[in-house]
Amino acid sequence: HEVSAKLREIEAQQATGAAVNVYDQKYREVSAGGRPELFSKGDPDAVVGYGQPLTRPADTVRMVPETELVSVYGLNKRGQLERLGYTGGNDATDQLGNPSDVNHSDGMVLISDGYVNRRVIGFDDRTNSYKGRWGAYGKPPSGPALQGTFDQSHAVDPSRVADPKSAIFNSIVHCVVPTKDGHLYVCDRNNNRAQLFKREKDGGLTFVRDLAIAPETGGTHTVTDIAFSPDPEQTYLYVADMMNGRIWVLERKTHTILGAFGRIGRQAGQFTWLHSIDTDSAGNIYATEVNTGRRVQKLVFTGIE
Repeated sequence: HEVSAKLREIEAQQATGAAVNVYDQKYREVSAGGRPELFSKGDPDAVVGYGQPLTRPADTVRMVPETELVSVYGLNKRGQLERLGYTGGNDATDQLGNPSDVNHSDGMVLISDGYVNRRVIGFDDRTNSYKGRWGAYGKPPSGPALQGTFDQSHAVDPSRVADPKSAIFNSIVHCVVPTKDGHLYVCDRNNNRAQLFKREKDGGLTFVRDLAIAPETGGTHTVTDIAFSPDPEQTYLYVADMMNGRIWVLERKTHTILGAFGRIGRQAGQFTWLHSIDTDSAGNIYATEVNTGRRVQKLVFTGIE
């Protein structure tokens, strides 16, 4: 948590002008046997002591002690750190719920707000003002926000049955990946699908089509991230499949599956908890593995046969 602690320190200094890391100071007090305290981000002076009644603000879904788990930070033109938000449910326009991915393009900051909420939300990249929020098929986001803190048990929850034709996003909306031709892919991981949207000039999203990958898969499910070949047309689409430990290769324009590589394992070219993928200008693929995977692999592009 070194990086997130530093972000909190900067935020605290900007807010108070103090040179003291109040978070680090409190951590040291608790580590030495002191009692923890909770405070409201909206009113940092409203401290609740250990054992005292805690009133949850009406506009919050839950309260958590680790604020960095539900925040997205940005650096403004003045070099100051700004918090875009923390969770307030699917209808909140200034709060996020454990965002999973962020993309900055075409004047927008798009966020897959998907570990607690079930939506994509957009902000203007110049003013940070709210632009819109979308659920499955481009409709208003719906479905219950997660109650309680997200942890590994929610990633493997057996009650989460995939439905690639579901009218709503399942839990864990996991990526927002734009194309060069004005479209956006959104990973609906626990429904084993991605949804393709057209990006409108006003910043809105219009649904185009579903892309289901290994639709009968259970467990941690499939579509966790998307990347493209680096050619101008982005001819090939790569889809990371967490549960099956593989990367699928498709023709992007038609979504025709051309093949796949990888399997579950810990050797080179195998994957455990495959999480994110990206490509470089040479066509090489970089894949990250989380949980017990804990590594990044570089898969070298050798050409097309």
